[in-house]
Parts: sequence; C-alpha cells; structure tokens
Amino acid sequence: MPDRDDLDSWLDGQVDPLPPPPGTFELIKRRARRRRYRKLAITAGGAAVIVAAAVAVPQVVSLHVLSPNPASSGVAAGSGPRSAPTGCGSPTWRR
Repeated sequence: MPDRDDLDSWLDGQVDPLPPPPGTFELIKRRARRRRYRKLAITAGGAAVIVAAAVAVPQVVSLHVLSPNPASSGVAAGSGPRSAPTGCGSPTWRR
C-alpha cells in the first residue's frame, strides 16, 4: 500500500484538463445560432398570428352584428303579429 504522504501529494497535484475534440467550438456556435434563428422565427410567427387575429376578429364580429338573422327579420321590421304589452299593472311613478 502506498504511503499516505505520497497519496496526498498525488491527489493534491495540479490537474490539466484534456482539450476538447477538434471542431467542438464551431459545433457549439452553430447550434446556438440555429436556436437563436428558431426562437426568432417562432416569435415572429406568434406575433403575426396575434396581429391577424386582432384584425380579423372585429371584422367577423361586426358581420354578425350588422347582418340580422333571417328568421327574426320580419319581427324586427314590424310585420309580425303584435301582442298587447304585458306588465304587472300601472307603474309607480304614475300614481
């Protein structure tokens, strides 16, 4: 068994890390660039969807408001049958 002092000096010695394989830094830069472009494309696409929805939704809503329902158009124009107004008696302000 080695002496304790030899083992401590060996464990406490300076360690030189191995260099990375050739091309590693270029690979990291390429992947980072792809991630940036992908993130930019997703952000731009999301913004385009939001802008398109902001333009389309008010137009669709206004179409439904402006075009009356064909089944209720006769009643709205006043050509349907009229009935007497129903109420619970005379209003309190007329007394």
